[in-house]
Amino acid sequence: MSVARGTTPTFQLQFGNDIDLSRATAVYVSIRSGGRTITKSGTDLTVEEHSISVYLTQNECFQLRVGDAEIQANWLTPSGKRVASEKATYPITENLLNEVIQ
Repeated sequence: MSVARGTTPTFQLQFGNDIDLSRATAVYVSIRSGGRTITKSGTDLTVEEHSISVYLTQNECFQLRVGDAEIQANWLTPSGKRVASEKATYPITENLLNEVIQ
């Protein structure tokens, strides 16, 4: 999956059956591109037992630079242990219309 700058993508992170995110007390997803990091949490995420979905607005997606973006989840278990997923990479492509559509 590639993402064009300025669109409204939904990134979905899938985890194995050994990870139960429904019990996590805090969940954060960070996306880094071109030296900029966007971090989403709380109501910006849809957290299910084995997956996390994160939605970016047009403005947020315009902050991403052409090239590869890294995405990673971090969460707290009920016992307070902090866990980080492996980083995934998504290609970011240029958009010919370089402005927010309203």
